[in-house]
Amino acid sequence: MYLKLIEILFGVFAFILTLLMILREFGITKNLSPMKASDYVSSMAGFMFAYILFSFILATFIPGGINKIVLALFGFSPFIIGKLVTYQKVKTYSFLQILCVILSIVFVYAI
Repeated sequence: MYLKLIEILFGVFAFILTLLMILREFGITKNLSPMKASDYVSSMAGFMFAYILFSFILATFIPGGINKIVLALFGFSPFIIGKLVTYQKVKTYSFLQILCVILSIVFVYAI
């Protein structure tokens, strides 16, 4: 029962995070004032934190060893990608991060 609730919350936070990252990539923050852009990025960081937190909670309680490892990797993916990113390739890694979040949603609801 609780596992299903955690899966739903994970899906909601991951979906909202995906939308926020896609809008960021299409340049919505370029049209915002610096204060609103800062608020936007801060809210995106909050959803990223919730995504990471719920992926680790799911990795703890979900059955199956492989499932635990895959979810933990999805939880670590923002840190791994953040370590690899350079200023010249920030768009590529942003799309890679969006892809990771979408794949994690698909993975959680496929198992």
